[in-house]
Amino acid sequence: METGKNERRAPGPRRATKLTVKAIDGKALHKVGVYSDGANLFLRVRRGKHGNITRSWLFAAYVNGKRRDVGLGGAEAVTLQDARAKAAECRAAIADGRDPVLDEGTARHCSPGPRIGRRIADFGSDLASVLR
Repeated sequence: METGKNERRAPGPRRATKLTVKAIDGKALHKVGVYSDGANLFLRVRRGKHGNITRSWLFAAYVNGKRRDVGLGGAEAVTLQDARAKAAECRAAIADGRDPVLDEGTARHCSPGPRIGRRIADFGSDLASVLR
């Protein structure tokens, strides 16, 4: 059933329009915002510190009532097909009852939070030894 401009759409879930390689490479997706590919996969476009535009892939889901955002990599380095494959791995981890942020199998896709924490801890112990 076709709906005209002034007609209402039938109730039900919205269908996300899948992103395309052409749209990602084009100028349309260089505006700041979050673009959905469906199935919890997003392309996040932000303005960087120096005014440049950064684009990165994000998988967002709720695990045990907590929202978990998993960075899958920059759009220049990670293709749409690779981002979809990584998101599928994250969904499989959730289906198995694992948290994709804490899971060893999917941790390579996550933002480097734990490594930064270790660096700060190392810096603190180095500083403490210098101050003694």
